[in-house]
Amino acid sequence: MNIILDKLKSLPYANVPPETVQYFLTLPREKTLEELRNIALSDNDILAGRAIYAILDIDADYGRKTLIEMHGNEKWWQFIAYSAYRYGDSSFIEPLCEILSTSKNPNNRVLAAGALVNLGDATAVPTLISALDDEGEDYEGRKVKVYAQKALDRINSNT
Repeated sequence: MNIILDKLKSLPYANVPPETVQYFLTLPREKTLEELRNIALSDNDILAGRAIYAILDIDADYGRKTLIEMHGNEKWWQFIAYSAYRYGDSSFIEPLCEILSTSKNPNNRVLAAGALVNLGDATAVPTLISALDDEGEDYEGRKVKVYAQKALDRINSNT
């Protein structure tokens, strides 16, 4: 299905527009998802990112499961944090804690802490407490420790 690869290559930006997703939905679903997953696992980071965005838009459950399987690779941490924030799946809590505690990229840590504001539970508390000392901030000036505190406040209000 080179048509999928060609379509992703032709996009001028990272996100996959709705009309491209609609086109992919006209193709055989299982083969399309399999091809997109293969592209996502490729060494081409731009195409891999586009493929993951397309997978998430076509089948969010399949996309979340794919990302969780790939959480050991730091290149996917931004997508994992973003997807956890967007789709709110508690199976992301463990990968989010790993991102928050080990990523050298403050953008990833802010995204992970922000996702834990909505998803976090008692299992995230030790990681969030450690993140209270994190002075990192993302490209918009949002601080890791602020989101860690918000996540802790929300978890504590639910107990």
